[in-house]
Amino acid sequence: MEETIVMFPAAGIGHIIAMVELAKLIQTHRFSITVLLTTGFFDHPSIDDYVRRISAVHPSISFLRLPATTPATFETAVSVAAKGFSFLKRNAPNVATTLTEISKTATVKAFVIDLFCASTMESASSMGIPVYFFFTSGAAILSLYSYFPKLHQEWSVSFKNMVGVELRVPGNAPLKAVELPEPILDRDDPAYWDMLDFCTILPKARGIIVNSFEELEPAAVNAVAEGACFPDATRVPRVHYIGPLIGEPQQSGRDSKECLRWLEEQPSRSVVYLCFGSRGSFSVAQLREIAKGLERSGHRFLWVVKKPVEEEGANQIHEAAKPGDQLDLASVLPNGFLERTKDRGMVVEAWAPQVEVLSRESVGGFVSHCGWNSVLEAVVAGVPMVAWPLYAEQHANREVMVGEMKVAVGVNEREEDGFVSAEEVEKRVREVMETKEIRERSLKLKQMAMAAVAEFGSSTTALTNLNGRDSKECLRWLEEQPSRSVVYLCFGSRGSFSVAQLREIAKGLERSGHRFLWVVKKPVEEEGANQIHEAAKPGDQLDLASVLPNGFLERTKDRGMVVEAWAPQVEVLSRESVGGFVSHCGWNSVLEAVVAGVPMVAWPLYAEQHANREVMVGEMKVAVGVNEREEDGFVSAEEVEKRVREVMETKEIRERSLKLKQMAMAAVAEFGSSTTALTNLVHSWTSFS
Repeated sequence: MEETIVMFPAAGIGHIIAMVELAKLIQTHRFSITVLLTTGFFDHPSIDDYVRRISAVHPSISFLRLPATTPATFETAVSVAAKGFSFLKRNAPNVATTLTEISKTATVKAFVIDLFCASTMESASSMGIPVYFFFTSGAAILSLYSYFPKLHQEWSVSFKNMVGVELRVPGNAPLKAVELPEPILDRDDPAYWDMLDFCTILPKARGIIVNSFEELEPAAVNAVAEGACFPDATRVPRVHYIGPLIGEPQQSGRDSKECLRWLEEQPSRSVVYLCFGSRGSFSVAQLREIAKGLERSGHRFLWVVKKPVEEEGANQIHEAAKPGDQLDLASVLPNGFLERTKDRGMVVEAWAPQVEVLSRESVGGFVSHCGWNSVLEAVVAGVPMVAWPLYAEQHANREVMVGEMKVAVGVNEREEDGFVSAEEVEKRVREVMETKEIRERSLKLKQMAMAAVAEFGSSTTALTNLNGRDSKECLRWLEEQPSRSVVYLCFGSRGSFSVAQLREIAKGLERSGHRFLWVVKKPVEEEGANQIHEAAKPGDQLDLASVLPNGFLERTKDRGMVVEAWAPQVEVLSRESVGGFVSHCGWNSVLEAVVAGVPMVAWPLYAEQHANREVMVGEMKVAVGVNEREEDGFVSAEEVEKRVREVMETKEIRERSLKLKQMAMAAVAEFGSSTTALTNLVHSWTSFS
């Protein structure tokens, strides 16, 4: 059956985009992707437009709408988060039914869910489907949420009432209790208790995928790795940092193209860009203060202004901004502002193509609400920031941006309502645009981000390991080993062993004393020796510690490496450190070893491989054969040890293999036998009348 990954993002375009960006990466590893979408809460036409665009460009990513679900009603006023969490919990039965249906026609290799969708974990786990959380925020917020159950035990009052109290969370700077993310501020709100459940479940997942990279938040990454933020430091799920993942550039309508053209006309690093996310809005009074500050700063600006909230406070969580939102700019901005600043500023209503804006050479600073997607987009573009958090986890993000990353300056807000004065806006815009150090630090972090997603970068390696393909890691390991010191074991795409046979191989390798690189595929159910099995592929999941002898991986970690399911065999055999190959005698593998000059241990499993062994051992004289138990082909640890030693320590077989390599090279050289044969074949075709 086809193998697929099923993903379930929380409601809302931001969560969906982040999950789809992950899907784009995973699909390159030969998996199809099914994304489940809810219906009935935070629905918006922009979601349908986005789904159509992705489906057209990425046919291996499919979207499946769950049946319409009615949000719950509450007797008392509750937060938007509480309504959203209740809605997602109501979708759990729909998700379970859908997973069951998908499983009838495909093998679900993993179920990737948003933290807020934790209520669906139990049904997937009961079906034997590995569950992974996709954490769309960074490592610092992962540490905070993982530590939340402990904070809950330490305090008996709502954090929103703990004015003046700072909390200590592993991997984070001191956090003001009143500035924690809204869903965990108020014990009287159902969202608080939902979050407690979610965060308690978090460590029980097979793994956690984080949209960050290790070099960006080292303090939080270390705290998570050490288990300092989890209730039980000995039971920490594997965490995969695979970012930065950012949305693909997109344009929408005339205004977006106009602002990009305007940016192209401005001098290098001269424009400060202001945008506060899809759900953040300001009062008219706050908008006018921002305008005054921008005008006084003297700097060029591109400012995205959303329809203001009714209240006269500073800001408020608002419905998603979108192209087409109408507002009369002249009525909400200071009298004459647009006219006075028309030669150095541009105001855009509701929305701008942010990824493209930040990539423009003219943009030198970004006043941001500290949403994690925006932070990553600025980091990738090398643009320093003014940190102005509004809601959710943004206050905690600010501490990381200013304190650890050192790519942002923070605004000082009025304590009672978060209002920011024109003088403060002017000061911070000047600071971010005129400070050499923060600009240089931002460019350095950009280079680190690019390195993380490069061929051998930390995020690329993490994604490779998540998909079960440790190819780059194993090649790096081979480069570090002495010449001809490693025996390589791989049994083809369709050969597998029982747990009992795997353990015998492990014992033989350990006793041999030789270095090894061993490709292990998911074992067969039977306790015999081997069996023709479905093709091994990246993403096959197995718990190595449970199928290998107790302590084997730890005892051999300094001289051996075990890779799950697959390795890049041609590249492995070409490495100077490889001195032997335990093979299933598939003809492609035989030829690859001959070309590389690597002697073999012949262990045939199926098809023509037994006949191949006779040629390899008897005529080629580049292999030694294993002795198998007659009734089932089982091979003892003693036999494995003996044959590994023989192929690695016998001078004659090594010399014969090198000689055959030279013969192979000669055969395909200009006047070699194979080249001549191919020439004659082609000539015979062209000579037909």
